[in-house]
Parts: sequence; structure tokens; C-alpha cells
Amino acid sequence: MKKIAIVTGASRGVGKEVAYQLATEGYHVVLVARSKEKLDEVKKHITEEGGSADVFSCDIKDEKKVYSFVDEVFKKHKRVDLLFNNAGIYVPGTSEVKLEKLRDVIDINLLGTIYMSNAVASLMKKQQFGYIMIVSSVAGKSAKGPIGAYASSKFGLVGYGEALFQEMLSYNVKVTTLCPGTINTDMILQIFDASRLHLEELIQPSDIALAVKCLLQFGHNVAIPEFVIHSTFTEKTRNEMLSKAFKREEG
Repeated sequence: MKKIAIVTGASRGVGKEVAYQLATEGYHVVLVARSKEKLDEVKKHITEEGGSADVFSCDIKDEKKVYSFVDEVFKKHKRVDLLFNNAGIYVPGTSEVKLEKLRDVIDINLLGTIYMSNAVASLMKKQQFGYIMIVSSVAGKSAKGPIGAYASSKFGLVGYGEALFQEMLSYNVKVTTLCPGTINTDMILQIFDASRLHLEELIQPSDIALAVKCLLQFGHNVAIPEFVIHSTFTEKTRNEMLSKAFKREEG
């Protein structure tokens, strides 16, 4: 029987790359995002490479839909071995951020991730095995002036992940919060001036996939609550570009 992995935000970037990696590792991958069309493309690639996948369009902001989705997956496959909880958005600003945008980033990045993690955790408690991986950010460890709204959602995930790690150990379930630095994805173009980016110095989506592979190779005797990943992209350059990006947003 194949192991079952749920990957949120699987239509692009990190989620897509992790889904590919898990499929090559023999997992049946349940692909989750809002865009079914893009998910179908990811599934096609997986199946062409000999893997298997399901596609689910789900808005993780809706708690009832999240629990319904997880129940459907469990009824179909009778198990969930891994949740890679990756879906998220970027919203700029701190004290000046509009309330509507602040709600969006909290609803998706923080609450949506908690809904999905809680729904899967309740099943893993019953089956007494599994792994939950939550994608936060280095912005959830150290906030910068121009990204307070985004950082608040990621700080929340770090705290939630730490608590869930402690709670789930007695159920033989591992929880790791990944905190990557700047990743070469579409989101980065919303933050930085593309002409000044050194893409080779950024973390690549494939690097996150390798981190997931690494975490899965540890034995049952090893539990890693947090995995922080920095790029060679210098803090000085990063801060300069964030400040300029925020000034453009204000303008």
C-alpha cells in the first residue's frame, strides 16, 4: 500500500516541487490548491513520470471545507502519512497595511494552515503515525519593518508548530516547522526588484524538496521541531531591496 501525502499550495513553486519529489519517493500525492487547472498540470507530470496523484481544489480559509476535504481523503485512502502544509500569500506593509489585506494574510497563512494541520492531526492521533510539516519563514523568526503583516502570520505558525510538535509526540506523530529564507518563486517578484536579484543565490524550490527528503530519512528516534534554511542572499541586500519595494508600494 502506497503512503499518502497531502501537499497544499501544490500548483506552483515549492508545493509543486515537493509534490514531484514525494511522487518519486513512492508516495501517492494529494494535490491541493485553489486552481484546479494548474493542479491538473502537476498531476499530469507526476503520472507521466510513473507516479500517482489526486487533485482537490480547496479554499483553506474555509474551515468546514478543509475538514470535509481531509475526511474525503481519509475515506478514500484509509490513511494520511504526510501533510506538507505550504499554501500561503504575501502582503506588504506593517502599520499601513489595509485591514482587508491583513485579514487575507492571516486567514490564509495562519488560520488556513492551522485548520489543515488540525484536521490532519485528529486523524493521525487515531492512526498513531504520520508527519506534519508546516512552512513558515525566516520572517517568522525575525521581522523586518516593511513586512510586518506577513511576518505576523509566519510568527504565529512558528508558535503553533512548536506547540503541535509537543502535543503530537505522544501519538507517534512528528511535526516540523520549516523556516526558509528567500526562495526563487513567483512570490519573490512581488517583494524585490527583479533586476537586482541574484537568482542563483536564492533558495530554490528543489532545495526545499531536498529538505523534506532529508527529514523523512531520519529514524523514529529523531524528532526535529524546527528547520531553518538560509540562502547566501545577504541580509544587507535583502533589507535594502525590501525598503525600496515598500516605498514603491506606498507610492
